[in-house]
Amino acid sequence: MQGLMLLNLEHNHLSGPLPQELGGLSNLIWLFLSHNMLEGMIPSSFSRLSLSDLDLSNNRLSGPIPQLGSLATFPEYAFENNSGLCGLPLPPCNGGSTSKGDTPEQLSTNHKSSQGWLIALGVLYFIFFIIGFVIGQLI
Repeated sequence: MQGLMLLNLEHNHLSGPLPQELGGLSNLIWLFLSHNMLEGMIPSSFSRLSLSDLDLSNNRLSGPIPQLGSLATFPEYAFENNSGLCGLPLPPCNGGSTSKGDTPEQLSTNHKSSQGWLIALGVLYFIFFIIGFVIGQLI
């Protein structure tokens, strides 16, 4: 399945953990696994994926969202309704980087600043992806 670019298994009543092996699908750019019963953590191998679109919402996932690779570029809706997930773009995990003394205004400003960087990173990643794709087609 190394040539697989799109994997859509939404609404299939899948259960159990996300397979670590999915992170090895180097050509995968769309991954849709929402509305299942998947549980456990998002494997660190997912950080190696160069995804353009992702939907892991409405499962039973838990733990911190890996902040490397393309996973760090997706908005909240890609991860929502997983009561155990935490970390950007969702609320911080317990023991997160916010201090108890932060006011709601400071937290909002920090979150907006982080979102700006994530959006900029996503745009740059997309541009490099397109350039790489075009160069790959020319070669």
